[in-house]
Formats: sequence, structure tokens, C-alpha cells
Amino acid sequence: MQKTLKNFFVWNQPDRPWKVKEENTSNPYSNDLAIDRAVQREMGKQKLYGLAIGIVKDGEIIYLKGYGYEDFENKVPVEAHKTMFRWASLSKSVTGVAAMQAVSTGTLDLDTEVRNYVPEYQFPNSYASPLKNGKFQIQALPNLDKSCITTRMLLTHTSGIKDFSNGLNEAGVPPDHLINDPNVNTGIFWAGEYFWNDPDHLLYIPGTQYSYSVYGYTLAGMVIERAGTESQSYWEKVRDKIAVPFGMTPASFPKHPEAGYLSETCFQPDWEWVNIPRRAIGYNYNKKTRKYARVESKDVSWRLPAGGFISTIENLAQYCNGLMNREDVLPAQIKQDILWKGSQYRDGKSMKQSMGFSVGEFKGRKRIIGAGAQPKTRTRFIIYPDERLGFVAMSNSEWANVDKICEVLENAYRKNK
Repeated sequence: MQKTLKNFFVWNQPDRPWKVKEENTSNPYSNDLAIDRAVQREMGKQKLYGLAIGIVKDGEIIYLKGYGYEDFENKVPVEAHKTMFRWASLSKSVTGVAAMQAVSTGTLDLDTEVRNYVPEYQFPNSYASPLKNGKFQIQALPNLDKSCITTRMLLTHTSGIKDFSNGLNEAGVPPDHLINDPNVNTGIFWAGEYFWNDPDHLLYIPGTQYSYSVYGYTLAGMVIERAGTESQSYWEKVRDKIAVPFGMTPASFPKHPEAGYLSETCFQPDWEWVNIPRRAIGYNYNKKTRKYARVESKDVSWRLPAGGFISTIENLAQYCNGLMNREDVLPAQIKQDILWKGSQYRDGKSMKQSMGFSVGEFKGRKRIIGAGAQPKTRTRFIIYPDERLGFVAMSNSEWANVDKICEVLENAYRKNK
């Protein structure tokens, strides 16, 4: 008899990871059975291997718990204070915050051409416009009355720069043997030439179209590194001005550890050559073969500003708390006027994406969202700044619907409030 998909899930996950949960913690709501059961029920529906969730309210972490396994084969359970998950595109929000800090101190002008900060960037004289038939039309860039590409465009995905696979050429990603070599991969600048030396790396006239771009955000990180007078790397600025004040990373954390360095369980770049304890194993599900598999781990630190961080769920909760409550780190006026305000195209048309965040309203409440999808991970946070309330979720299952997890978590919390 042919196995149904439902039966296959049970057969291939005999231990049912969603039945495994961390012991109750001292956080106020962590003993709430209604929240706990709602999350476990949804995790079971999705057949996830590992999951970590949290709730923050009024500057405090009120719920924090791990479910399932960070390493299914070796039965290592997820622990909220220890298991390390990749942030994926949540990293873009960090870049947005770092940019706004530079704006607030007057060291960065969002509307100045990026080559004023990164003169190495090779701006092309044409763009490869994608057509509906899958082909591309090479067109000369018109003379623009504004700067070619600005940091604001990079942060709102309107620069026109391509992503991994939507351009005319596949150029852009450095070779594996180089990204895993700490003697070569010394920061975010060395990999830039792999995309900007491609003469067809621009898809649209800058400022006219929304086009998601990891390369664009990596370039924004380079701008942040160069802005100001400090001789610090992008990571050092993020560490000192965001991660340390928010309690996510110790101030003593090194700039660029050597191969084999034994790290700590804290917010940091996901350097592949560093021995990061409790790094979650990633899993995917192949619908054709109907099999689960461990995901090969590759370095993502070369694109750190776009998707290269890793941390515990506790660190992500600290981040959301800091965003909402630490005005000494980022002034409320900057968040209100720029960071969490919808952006615009060159022609003035509005968009909901803004500086690494998605902004809008939900049931009359101002809502800010961050989401991440990358090999080994799915992540999400939802914050309601006016309520000083937030929900966070991280999973090592690539099929995880963390949007639904956060929805279930929020509904359970609000119902029992």
C-alpha cells in the first residue's frame, strides 16, 4: 500500500519532536499551559524538528521555551538559552538599525550616492531588464537628476541590484573554498567584487522598482562600515552599538576569530570556521523523494549585513526588547520618522518595506515584522511598539511556517491576557 504523506511523517519522525519540550522556566508566562499546548499543537501539525519561541512585554522576556531537537539524530533538545539558530534575513533589520544610528549622529546621509562611501563599487552603465519570457533586455541607463544608487535605495530594495538567481548571469557568490577560509574571508568587503564586477548586475533603473537583493544589503553594510571616523568593521559597530547595549553579546567578543576558536552562545556572525557551541542542525524535506535530510552547512558571514548572524532565541527576544525600549541606542523620533515608516520609490509611490522591516497595521495596531528564510533556518519576529509587545520564533526546519507559529503564539497570549 502506498504511504500517504501524513503516514510518512509519522514513520520518518518516530520520536515526534513536537512532543519534546524544555522544562518550564522562571519567566512569568512559561507555565501557561494554554500557550504551551497551542504552540505544541501547531508544531505537531507542521511536523517540525526543532523550534524556539518567546514573548516580550514592557522590556521583559515573559515567555521563552524550546521544543523538539536542535540535533534530531543525536537527540539534543532545543534549549532557549543555548541553541543557536541562524537569523537569515532578520539580519537586514540589524543593518537598518545600524544605518539609522549613523544617520542620528550625522555620519551617514541616506540620499548620498553610495560611491561616496564605497568608491570600489563598480556602477554599470546599463541594466539587464528582465522580460516576461525569461530573457533580458540590455538597456543604457538614462542620465538621472539624482544620485545613481543611494543607501536609502539599498535599504528599501529599490536599488535595482540583482539577487542570487534573478539576473542575466549567475556571478555574485564567492567560491565555497574561499568563504570557508578565515584568511580570505576577513570581512564583508572582499566578496563585493564577485557581484559588482558583473557588468549586468543591475536589473532596473535605481529607485523605480522593488527588487529584493542580498547583494544590495551587503553593500549597505559596507557603507555603514565606512561612515564616520571610527576605524571599525561593520560587525564591530553592530557589536558595540547594538548587541552589547541590548545584552545580546559580551563586550569582549572578538572582531574576527581564527579557525577553531571556541565561541560562546550569544549573538554573533555565523563564521563557519568558528567552533560555535549548540549550533542547530538544519533539516529540509524533499517533496519528490518524501525524505528528510540534514542541510549542508556553508558560511554566510560574507553577506553578514543581509543574512549572516546567529544567536539563541533569548538573544532575539533581547533584540526586540531593545528596539522598543532603548531610546538611548536609537532615538524614538528616528524610528518613527524613518526606520518604521513606509518608504517611497523615486516617483513618490509608497511601499510597506522600510530599512529591513515590514511596516503596517493589524487590527488597528501598529505592527513591525522581520522575517528570515535561509538554508538551516526559518525565523520571524512581530513587534507592536505602541504596546511594547513582541513575539519571536526560530526553527531549524526549512518547511516551517513561522508566520503561523507567531500567529498561534500571539492568539494564545492575547486570549489569556
